[in-house]
Amino acid sequence: MPYGAASAVRRARVAVSRDRSGSTPTTLNVDAPSAAPASRAGIQSSGRFTLDGVGFDTPAGTLAGQGLGGTGRFNLDTTDGPARIDLDASVSGGELLLGPLYAKLPDHAVQLGLRASAQAGAFELSRLRINDADALQLDGALAFDAKGDLKTLKLDRLHASFPAAYDRYGRAWLNTMGLQDMRMAGQLNGSLDLRSDGPRSFAFSTDRLDMADAAGRLAVENLHGGLDWSSQGDRPATTLGWHSLQFYRVANGAARQVVCVSAPVAAVVAVGHGRSSIMARPPRRRGISRRLDRLFT
Repeated sequence: MPYGAASAVRRARVAVSRDRSGSTPTTLNVDAPSAAPASRAGIQSSGRFTLDGVGFDTPAGTLAGQGLGGTGRFNLDTTDGPARIDLDASVSGGELLLGPLYAKLPDHAVQLGLRASAQAGAFELSRLRINDADALQLDGALAFDAKGDLKTLKLDRLHASFPAAYDRYGRAWLNTMGLQDMRMAGQLNGSLDLRSDGPRSFAFSTDRLDMADAAGRLAVENLHGGLDWSSQGDRPATTLGWHSLQFYRVANGAARQVVCVSAPVAAVVAVGHGRSSIMARPPRRRGISRRLDRLFT
């Protein structure tokens, strides 16, 4: 890149896309007074930026945005190893896609922080922070290989408040699972470690969560307690209860369940009231065991 081109990064106003009518340009304003001269080794730059209706997309389609507005700061370094960028911004309006995470952003400011690196087509967000005050707060990381396939999705902290979290962040993901037009209320705390070969760990807890899909595949009233699972070994027992639970229109009454899990449990449906204990021990050669102790009330 010629020095003149690098210098232009210092102060730039660039039309990067147009609205759907194709008539109104949208802009990305960059003020980077610390931009360093370019060399064959790359460039270094830092400064502030402003977004006004900006859209972008990556060749693999794993990262995209449309109609974004906001302001923030960035640090860019392509001089040694993978290209790296640190970004802290307040964004509002429009849509944002970060791999499996899709957001329909509200009109108020959402805090977004990330540290990204890219090399040979592979892409990693080693730091991802989203703070939408009345809907979602999360800290995590994600990575894709050169083909655009997900390698890692790690959510170290997640707090979701419904229905706002569903409307802005959860609707598209749940639609892919066949759960459409969900009605949700309550709050959820959770964590997740998902790799290309499957989950490594997950956990969630809630004081109360109500949800139901329009087709009647799933409905739960007053879900409370939590679940904690890891592929690396046993986790402490957790208690999970509900006032009413329905899978595919098969109703289950009120229950409280104490769960010790060392392998994923797809679904357990029990009908009726009373006390019961369920023991399941898969073959030892697979190194998997699990126990469900249930108390129905």
